[in-house]
Amino acid sequence: MIYLFSGNFEKRKKAFESALKRFFEYEVVFVPENTFSFDYLLENLESSSLFGKKSVFVFNSVLENKENMDFVCKNTKNLEKSTNIFIFIESSVKKTDIKPIEKVSENIFIFEDPKKEEKKFNIFAFTDAFSKKDKKNAWVIYQKAINEGVLPEDVVNILIWAIKALILTKNKKGADSEIKNSGLNPFVFKKSMANAKFWEEKILKKSLQDLVSIYHDARRGEDLQNNLELFILKTL
Repeated sequence: MIYLFSGNFEKRKKAFESALKRFFEYEVVFVPENTFSFDYLLENLESSSLFGKKSVFVFNSVLENKENMDFVCKNTKNLEKSTNIFIFIESSVKKTDIKPIEKVSENIFIFEDPKKEEKKFNIFAFTDAFSKKDKKNAWVIYQKAINEGVLPEDVVNILIWAIKALILTKNKKGADSEIKNSGLNPFVFKKSMANAKFWEEKILKKSLQDLVSIYHDARRGEDLQNNLELFILKTL
């Protein structure tokens, strides 16, 4: 009989240990990787231990070798019919390679690694620092964003949005009518209104024009990331 455990280490280890408990009357033989050979496998198809017990042969990382995989696949029927148990534990196997084994054995266990939840960079941390004219933090956060794969185009777009919000809330008092007419979320409005105090309106408007120009220049082939970095350093 054939067992195959592959994939995620913790899951395959747990499944292997659980399966092994079913064969408590068998002699368990852990076969060192360098001991594996075609002859060894074949001569143990129907062999018994010195005490007449059937055996469980445990092989680690032997099927990652193509010749070993091919040999096992050619002998799957004999291995499956054997009264001994042949367990293969692999870090990974290709599903296309093990099709011959799957045809004769139901004890194939492939465990996928759990998918890591991708954490998206919080680009709003950058716009918060920029809006407060916090040059040091804005620069550090910007560099981190770029290093984590945030596109310069996305930074430009979010900056344009942030500067527009600053312009809309400049010299406002936070009245309900002002918030409604701005079209901004009340939370965004109040935060932008607080940060707008750090800016002169003419600088905000010039900054918006400069950003739009940088964006259009990039579409004509200029280096967007370089121009954006210069913009941040000069503006703050």
